[in-house]
Amino acid sequence: MLYLLPKDCLDIILSYLFQGIYIKHWDDVEPFTNDEWSKLKEPLNTIWAQSYNNYIISLFNIQKILKMAKGKTREGTNLPNMVIELSRFCIRNLGNEMLEWKEKKKIYCPQGAELIMNYKWKPSPYHISLNFMNTCKVLRDTYNTESFWNKMYGEHYRNGKKYVRIPHDIKSLYREKVKETINMRYKPVYENILVERERYKENILRNIENRNILLDKLKEINTYNVEDIDNNPQTLNVIVPVTYLANMEMNANNSYRLTLQQTLLRISRHQDEIISKREEYKKLGVIQKRLENFFEKM
Repeated sequence: MLYLLPKDCLDIILSYLFQGIYIKHWDDVEPFTNDEWSKLKEPLNTIWAQSYNNYIISLFNIQKILKMAKGKTREGTNLPNMVIELSRFCIRNLGNEMLEWKEKKKIYCPQGAELIMNYKWKPSPYHISLNFMNTCKVLRDTYNTESFWNKMYGEHYRNGKKYVRIPHDIKSLYREKVKETINMRYKPVYENILVERERYKENILRNIENRNILLDKLKEINTYNVEDIDNNPQTLNVIVPVTYLANMEMNANNSYRLTLQQTLLRISRHQDEIISKREEYKKLGVIQKRLENFFEKM
């Protein structure tokens, strides 16, 4: 029935939407279909080890959280109680936690990358306007105009000044500026993730090479049982190759020897380093993929 209202009333409604009244109660949203819930549930189960918690729920967008808080699918299937409770808790606290759409909350440290995915920004005025005007044809005809988009562009990117000569396709210019604003929330941490993953990769490869160098040296020693450290003689030495010393940033000009026990200990340390760095590499890879998916959607 919005199309029956005069434009002054429509302007007031749109201004309320810009202020944040768009957040509905979960009773007012259209629920998931069984198929939609199944597709959403499966990644939760496989990626997050079949557990739900407040952090995981908060990663979804507002509309999905509202639908989870609804508690049932359109066909009447009940959602898990934990999902319902945590979604409703998240919605109740959303008003205090949401950031303004242009607010910057940059995180440069890759180790804190998951934190930025947990922040919630209010939808951009472009997103709100588009949803509002797509309600019906009359609203599209009323608002989807150069004059309206010129006003929006001026308010958000020209200190309130509208163009006198409106550029060609002002709507597209405004949309691109909004995309740029939103992308800049995540670009710095994304770029640092790429650098950090490369650093982890180099560390992993270097430790693999060092481990293998020492393992090859042990293969040359076939008289003793290298698995039993305590029973091996303390005097048995392993000559460390120059390649290993260079990798460890040690002086490669001088000969260097390790006892068998020291060699085995170093192999163990290299293996531990490989395992720990691989885990960090994989974690950052998951966040990198999520950010890339976000950029693609944008």
